[in-house]
Amino acid sequence: SVRKSLVARLVSTYMMLSVLVIVCVGAASWLAGRELLRDAAFSRLETSSRQKETELSLWVDERLRGLDFLASQLVRQAEAGHAARGHSAPGDSAAAWPQATALLQDYKRAQLDALEVLLLAPTGGRVLASTEPASVGGYRASYNFYIQGRQGPAVQSVYPSPESLRPVLTVSAPVKDDQG
Repeated sequence: SVRKSLVARLVSTYMMLSVLVIVCVGAASWLAGRELLRDAAFSRLETSSRQKETELSLWVDERLRGLDFLASQLVRQAEAGHAARGHSAPGDSAAAWPQATALLQDYKRAQLDALEVLLLAPTGGRVLASTEPASVGGYRASYNFYIQGRQGPAVQSVYPSPESLRPVLTVSAPVKDDQG
């Protein structure tokens, strides 16, 4: 019997203490491990989000540089047409828009992620040229990208496309010659 045997008492006491120590050490290890794993997961997610943010910033910068180049090409094209005609302002001639549309189409082919490229009138926001023929003649004067893009290069926040509900980012830039 346990009450009479010294060996039985020692063994049972040792067993109780060792089980208690094992449970305490196991619980402490589990809690510490859970905390370390959570910290490691958050650290990896933070690193991943920083990398994605950097990639997105580089992508936007590349698109802005592309738009700047496209704007300079449109200005050159308009000035060449103006010099050839010798009388009307570059924005007045409807003959310039097929050439502008060709430039916009070339830009869209080079930028595979571009959904639509528009050239808007400086006042009123009328679509003068577009990669989507159905958009030509429409007005975008109340759109944020038009309002912000008249001041300088602008990048809107990501928003869901009304047609496809996919995330869309609108980038706009003014097309200005030396006279503004």
